[in-house]
Amino acid sequence: MNEEDVRMKLINPALDAAGWRGGQIRPEYAFTDGQVIVQGKRVSRGSRKRADYLLTRRGNDFPLAVIEAKDSQHFSKTRPMLLEHFAECEAWWEGRREIKDKGTDTFKVKAYSAEELAVRSYDFDLCGYPTESEEVLSPEETIRAFHERRARLNAKIDRQIEKITALLERR
Repeated sequence: MNEEDVRMKLINPALDAAGWRGGQIRPEYAFTDGQVIVQGKRVSRGSRKRADYLLTRRGNDFPLAVIEAKDSQHFSKTRPMLLEHFAECEAWWEGRREIKDKGTDTFKVKAYSAEELAVRSYDFDLCGYPTESEEVLSPEETIRAFHERRARLNAKIDRQIEKITALLERR
């Protein structure tokens, strides 16, 4: 999936299901004016940096979250595919052994009998390879989580200030 597909098929439905509505979602939000470029006596600006989504409580409120959509490809021009990425595939091809995913309880490759396929209605997506997903909180949950995190941070800061004050009072 390309970045636009990720937005349309994954992010937009997740935001909608979590209760985020029109004025709270600012797509393609520019958060800089662009780098200042000076060439002799001429001054111009570079391209603006953009986030795919800025989530706010209400239209122009304080920003609550930024979402950056990424395509589903793991390789790019700066990180090309290399032959060693296929080492497991080559090993499998030679021995046709099962390969268990180290991070989860699923298989990257597993052999199934005809009976097992029939029981599963010939569903060939049997390895259940995991996909990354994140829970999208509603606006109210996001605000509550922000306040809780802020309260924990403030308490931690207060404790540090007390320690510093105690040290200074000893002098």
